[in-house]
Amino acid sequence: MKNIFFALVLVLFIGCTKTDAVVTSSVSDIDGNVYPAVTIGKQTWTKTNLNVTQYNNGTLINEAQTDEEWAKAAKDQVAAWCSYNRDSANDSIYGKLYNWYAVVNRKGLAPEGWHVPAKSEWEVLINTLGTNAALKMIDISGSNVDNWAPLITSYTDLHPDENPDVLTKMLNKSKFTAVPVGFRSSSGLFFHEFRIAYWWTSSEADDNSYAWCRSLGLSNCSTYNNKRYGFSIRCLKD
Repeated sequence: MKNIFFALVLVLFIGCTKTDAVVTSSVSDIDGNVYPAVTIGKQTWTKTNLNVTQYNNGTLINEAQTDEEWAKAAKDQVAAWCSYNRDSANDSIYGKLYNWYAVVNRKGLAPEGWHVPAKSEWEVLINTLGTNAALKMIDISGSNVDNWAPLITSYTDLHPDENPDVLTKMLNKSKFTAVPVGFRSSSGLFFHEFRIAYWWTSSEADDNSYAWCRSLGLSNCSTYNNKRYGFSIRCLKD
């Protein structure tokens, strides 16, 4: 994985404004999946990761579950999706993973009236959330309490004197509801299982083999990664 920079370590996130999230309506994709939406500042985001198998014109996106299928799609630079760890039971909670070729296909991956956000639009979100943006984004329901434990422990270790109630109130304050899925490499191997979240942006890097993504774990950062990797996708309203 190729990092261009770590934007800021979790506990050092300094933003421009503070805002309370407003849960708004939902949007459906062509498969009938429903995504609740939340308005944060001037942006409206889906609260769950994309889970679609078709483009908006009804064309099926290539499913590549086996290592061989995923590696071939990567080599051929063909759009593909998979379930995390090849287990479709993960889709309802974590959404699907997509390579970057699916992101930029002109047939349209996001629901009508929505799009895959650019790197700059992610930066608007982080700046809007301000201090401790990462904690304000994470979902702590169900098993995600354990999944996000390393991130939360990192924060509390660095702030031993902070009131626990302050920390509790901070968790998922934005209602962004990030879940730690992990990612799939170009060879088909899965990494960071349920410990880190990665999302594609629509922004290509200077090296045409790479595109920008956003990660959330012990640090919240912008990185650029191989377009052949499988990451989650959040959608932003036009």
